Amino acid sequence: MQEFNVSTYIKKGLSGVFLIKLTAHVLAFASSFLLARILGADGYGTFNYVFTLTSVLGVICHLGFSPLLTREVASLNSNKSYALLKGIQLWAFSRSFFISLIPLILGYLIIFAFNIPENTTLKTTLLIGLPIIPFASLSLVRQGALRGFQRVLHSQIPDDIIRPFVLLASVIIIWYLHNSVTPELATATNLVAISISFAVGAYWLVKSNSEQIKQSIPSYQSTYWLKSGLAFVAIALMHTVSTNVDILMLGILRPMDDVGVYSIAIKLSNLVAFPLMVTNIVLAPIFSKYLSENKKEKLQKIVTQISSLAFLTALLIGGGLFIFRSFILKQFGSQFTFGASSLVLLISGQLFSVFAGSVGYLLMMAGKENLVAITIGIGIIINIILNYLLIPIYGMYGAAVATSITIVFFNVFNYYWQRKHVGIKTTILKFI
Repeated sequence: MQEFNVSTYIKKGLSGVFLIKLTAHVLAFASSFLLARILGADGYGTFNYVFTLTSVLGVICHLGFSPLLTREVASLNSNKSYALLKGIQLWAFSRSFFISLIPLILGYLIIFAFNIPENTTLKTTLLIGLPIIPFASLSLVRQGALRGFQRVLHSQIPDDIIRPFVLLASVIIIWYLHNSVTPELATATNLVAISISFAVGAYWLVKSNSEQIKQSIPSYQSTYWLKSGLAFVAIALMHTVSTNVDILMLGILRPMDDVGVYSIAIKLSNLVAFPLMVTNIVLAPIFSKYLSENKKEKLQKIVTQISSLAFLTALLIGGGLFIFRSFILKQFGSQFTFGASSLVLLISGQLFSVFAGSVGYLLMMAGKENLVAITIGIGIIINIILNYLLIPIYGMYGAAVATSITIVFFNVFNYYWQRKHVGIKTTILKFI
């Protein structure tokens, strides 16, 4: 690929993904706002808890194949290794699907055999929402493959645009017709939306495979892929730890209305990480390409320019949320204003993450995923312990403290590993 093409890809990718993610956030917040207003803090907490739980299990069951496919598909396609390219896709999808059936079946067995949880609404919502697990798992695999084919926009549209749009439209129609929406009905609607978005994404992935790939006899490197994939599982859990483990533990240790309030604070704070998220999605294949070609000077130039833009954008978003935090939270309902203090802490943690830059992705694309896995493994333990100690005393504020400390831990250690083994400066400060 020539430099002109890389530059064009980055510009189109950043602008395209930015628009998609912006639209996605608008749709997601519209859905969250509507559901929070209709269901209240307790009902929204139940809906979001089930969706979070099934999404977390989907992340685990996809075995880290999403970033693995991004790296391997980009490399194999560049080298015209069509047999391996077909093989890794078939291998990743089949493994993820069968693994995802385990928590799905176990979930139903536990609910029926032990009659838990005792909360009837939560139990019914779980029964409806458990099938989300395989869809969540396979959607992550599909996203990784499409990014590897440099179909960045196609990788994001199904889950970021189609799913929230279908959910929002369906909730509006149901509310208009029946003047009532329950957590169970909202979860069923969400399952339908996920099914539709998955079908669209799967179609685009099939279209992205060339005839040479489709006609090839698949070849496999199962041991290598599994070893790398298992390391990527821990890396994929970074997102889970930073945005989901606190919600799950809060649901275990506190009432569901606390989960509802805290969930909105989390969604708002994630807006601060929006610029870094867009950057990682677009640049991951470029990281892999330039690192494999040992073109670190070109890579450094790109990272320096993009990281500065990302941090300044995050600073503007974070500042706006900080100033208007009480007003924004009040729009979801009076109960949600209790999340203002938690929101301030979460904003601070996300700002630090954007400041550190694309440290995790650079390590992964350089083949150093094991180092990231070590950092995350320690971080998960720290996060769970802090949540366990702080939530019973401080409630959702304790969860925010635990999450923010964990985010800082991740980024400090990943930055150290990245500077040592990759050597790219990812912050806006030239002397770091």
